[in-house]
Amino acid sequence: MCAFAEKHGYDLKKTPSNAVSNYPAQGISWFETLKWCNAKSEMEGLQPVYTKNGEIYKKGNFIPGVNPSADGYRLASGAAWNWNNSAGAREDMSDGRGTWPVARKEANELGLHDMSGNVAEWSGDEANGPFRGIRGGAWYGAASDCAVEHVNFSSAELGSPFIAFRTARGGKIALDPSNSQLVFSTAPTLPAGKNGTP
Repeated sequence: MCAFAEKHGYDLKKTPSNAVSNYPAQGISWFETLKWCNAKSEMEGLQPVYTKNGEIYKKGNFIPGVNPSADGYRLASGAAWNWNNSAGAREDMSDGRGTWPVARKEANELGLHDMSGNVAEWSGDEANGPFRGIRGGAWYGAASDCAVEHVNFSSAELGSPFIAFRTARGGKIALDPSNSQLVFSTAPTLPAGKNGTP
């Protein structure tokens, strides 16, 4: 994926920090995750979601536009997190022992692994000033960080060994004109066990 992205003009890191096969891709900024989603979309022949002046968002650190009719990959919204994380299995809470392989713990009723604990994951539409939302808690945090509706915030420009990402597809996308935030009006599809594994 990274070779494809580089060849097509994306400014992504060649390898995420702590890159180990079957572990979450950690240390990637919110901006890099959006570009990763676009590159993955292009690689699979899908239309990328994130744009810059009507073109595919590939470079730089800024809040991009959104193509609401795109069928490509994107980050899950806060509403999607609430819906997808409220289905069953709570085994995978923070345990203080470190990051574990993706899908090692029991899936919830929707077949989604690691929705709580392991690493926190970037949210596509939640913001507090220059900070972007992170969901799901991480292995190092308090169990309360793993609560379904709990949101933390982190700088969009910084990667962290405690934050990864999960891609989504589908659902309706719009831009709320009152605050320029992305709004996902229906729940997307979150592929089982795919929390940012490149």
